Amino acid sequence: MGWTPNLHTYRALLIKTSPWSERDRLATLFEPDRGILRARAISALETQSKLAPLLIAPALGYFTLARGRSPIPVLANVELTDRFSKWRANGLAIRVAGVVLATLGGLDAPEDTNRRFFKLSTEFLCSSPSDDPLPRLALFLVHVLDLLGLLGGETKCSLCGTSFPQDKIAAAPDLKAFICNECFNKLYGKAEVSVVFVNREHLEALKPMAGTPLSGLSALEISDDALSFIFSLACARLDDILPSAVSALLPLTAAPYE
Repeated sequence: MGWTPNLHTYRALLIKTSPWSERDRLATLFEPDRGILRARAISALETQSKLAPLLIAPALGYFTLARGRSPIPVLANVELTDRFSKWRANGLAIRVAGVVLATLGGLDAPEDTNRRFFKLSTEFLCSSPSDDPLPRLALFLVHVLDLLGLLGGETKCSLCGTSFPQDKIAAAPDLKAFICNECFNKLYGKAEVSVVFVNREHLEALKPMAGTPLSGLSALEISDDALSFIFSLACARLDDILPSAVSALLPLTAAPYE
């Protein structure tokens, strides 16, 4: 009696493909409930492959997986609904989209969080990169930090609880917490330590940004200085949880925030 594989079709984002043996490719998908799914695309490295043109990330569609004896299912069919071609128009757009895909690729979260990340990422990719996609990426990262409970946006010293003054606020290079100058001096005195300074207005802007959908980007004014702060904050706070996203983001950052 012949063996019949179990076929399952998933609506998912194609976030990555990589070689698998001399003929095949490994497709990495992100599905709203299950998160990461991987499937073997047979013969997808061959010139005449029908699958090969469909396996260019990012892409959204329906992916049919044949599950059998192997722990890695076989990619049996692909029906794409969006190829996000605008995000492959130039080098900057490709790198920005790469940060979004790398964020999904490193995510290990419950179903509800997966669904929120899927929605956020598809909304991002369905938008237009415009002339400068960096502000859109900054807003995306603020949402990522918020979903993971890492946003902060404190306007009070994390040690003494007093409100910050309007001038710059001291923080360690990892941007894990912000403290007032008085507490900083008490902690470190005359010791030589690395420190960065953050403007209070940037901290105060984080929470409103988290409440702004990606479609509302035009209502925000994100300065180059604020961009630098958000990118630095994301790199510092995501480094342990989403190192793949940080690796993709680092080439887009300028000098560390000062």
